[in-house]
Amino acid sequence: MHRPFVLSLLVLLAGCSSPAQYISTVRPLDVGSGGPALCIAVLPADPTGVWWWEPGATGCASRSTGPGLFKGDRGVVTKSGDQVVLTFQLAMQVGPAVIVHATISGEELSTPSGVRVPVQSLRSLDIPEIPPRGRR
Repeated sequence: MHRPFVLSLLVLLAGCSSPAQYISTVRPLDVGSGGPALCIAVLPADPTGVWWWEPGATGCASRSTGPGLFKGDRGVVTKSGDQVVLTFQLAMQVGPAVIVHATISGEELSTPSGVRVPVQSLRSLDIPEIPPRGRR
């Protein structure tokens, strides 16, 4: 007698729980490190949720570094209205770390220097490793 109600409630609750929504750059971003441009992802609900990787053969949809994505060192993520502000440090082999600042608003990520790249939503950060041609 209560079985249909319980089943309906479980289906309703399952539909309400949404998976984490990451925001990722579509194209690599020059972060001012003097190195290659990087792809960046952020989880707005996580106050330290910033990751980066070097793009692979298909741009930011793949990666050439690994074994996985790199967590942004000292990452800070804040959400204010419809904007997400992120900061993280990028350690350099030589010299001081590069501090990356960016703001996501609407469908783009921008830096204080005026660089802008489009962003997309992702359900997971399972970015496959597909090195660019000649880097295998």
